[in-house]
Amino acid sequence: MKIKLLSLFCVIMLAAGNIKGQIDVSAGMGLSFFNSPSLQDYININFAPYDNNLGTFSSSGEFYLEAAYPLTPDYQAAILYSIQLFSYNTASGRSGFYEMSLTKHKPFAVAYYLLTGNGYRFKFGGGIGLTFASFEEQIANSPVKRYFTAVGPAFILNAEGHTLLSGNLYAVIGGSLCYELTGELSDGDLKLRNNVLSSAVDLHSLSAAFKLGISYFF
Repeated sequence: MKIKLLSLFCVIMLAAGNIKGQIDVSAGMGLSFFNSPSLQDYININFAPYDNNLGTFSSSGEFYLEAAYPLTPDYQAAILYSIQLFSYNTASGRSGFYEMSLTKHKPFAVAYYLLTGNGYRFKFGGGIGLTFASFEEQIANSPVKRYFTAVGPAFILNAEGHTLLSGNLYAVIGGSLCYELTGELSDGDLKLRNNVLSSAVDLHSLSAAFKLGISYFF
């Protein structure tokens, strides 16, 4: 299943890369708020202090890079890559010391509808991609860290506003909604489990991100 998803995404990326025409490139960073129920239960039940549980939505940092190609004056195809970073640690949780970090690499193929005027451009669109997640944790009384990974499809709705700064350089403000079916965290045949709930930990999640950046129109 993972190989099929990766192959499909590569085909989409190659098709987008063959489109001829002017390119605009943007990059930036922002704040993402995500809800991942299985991961939240795993940390809150097993490690978080009673007075400092993870909330329904957790904040994380996000960085992105995008290249867009025109299809028509009103539509674009784009390749969007973002990396999402989240970490948590406590010295006095249910099991004592605990530390974890989560990194998600998310490439997307996106289609946009454009509204363009003198000195501005608005983009509205959506797309499909993959999430490649890596999870690292260290538990009290353990001298080594544990590593787990997961991969799965992701779907995004994205909106951007580009405002002219100078020449071909624009300021960008944007927002996105992302739904990920990332699947269960594993290290080979070993799955990360929440033994209290007798279930494997997955990274299915819903997130909303707010981003700032710059873009350049070639």
